[in-house]
Amino acid sequence: MVEHAVTEAKASKLPAMPADDQNEALLDASKTFKITVIGAVLFCLAALFIILRTRMG
Repeated sequence: MVEHAVTEAKASKLPAMPADDQNEALLDASKTFKITVIGAVLFCLAALFIILRTRMG
């Protein structure tokens, strides 16, 4: 019961969460994820190219 009161007191001091389209942390995470996926795809394509190039003569 006391823990619930403490949690409510802490929650009331926190600022309101920004909308998802304005949250800088989410925007940075999304950008980082896109860059990581593009990098992984390019790496796989380069590896495939090297493997095919060495196997085909």
